[in-house]
Amino acid sequence: EKNSLVILADDDHFYEDYMIEKLFYFYSKAPNNAYSFFVYPLENFPVAQGADGFAINTNHLIGIKNFYEQVVKDYKELFLNDDLWISYFLYFFKKNKILSLQKHLKKNNDGKPSLIYKTHIVASGLISTYGKDLIEAVKKRDQIAVESFNYMQKKTKGLNF
Repeated sequence: EKNSLVILADDDHFYEDYMIEKLFYFYSKAPNNAYSFFVYPLENFPVAQGADGFAINTNHLIGIKNFYEQVVKDYKELFLNDDLWISYFLYFFKKNKILSLQKHLKKNNDGKPSLIYKTHIVASGLISTYGKDLIEAVKKRDQIAVESFNYMQKKTKGLNF
């Protein structure tokens, strides 16, 4: 439906009970932004991490199917990096701010923000996909993300969605 909230999440995570409540709270205050509990910069644009929840106004997803068909579908590296291409679409074509809610996470015993999920198996999946160990896998994933970003910049030049 128009003007609704959609939340992307990983199916191999167990999330904290307050995740949806926090995402809905911030969405209700400013629905033209997108939100995640972890956002990292890549080439000067924010990438929301779906594993940490990714809240999006459905109005801003209009055109994403065409974007997928014209840009993502035939570039195999983007299949595994949906956080990147969805963030790219929202930021560059829908002009959304993509904001981190990391400072709104509950604190652990050391006073540092804890993760929004309790359990996950990402490390083993990341390693089996990209490398021999976590450090190598993250480095390879990040290299592919930069290459994918450059590809999207070239592929989308002059396009509107």
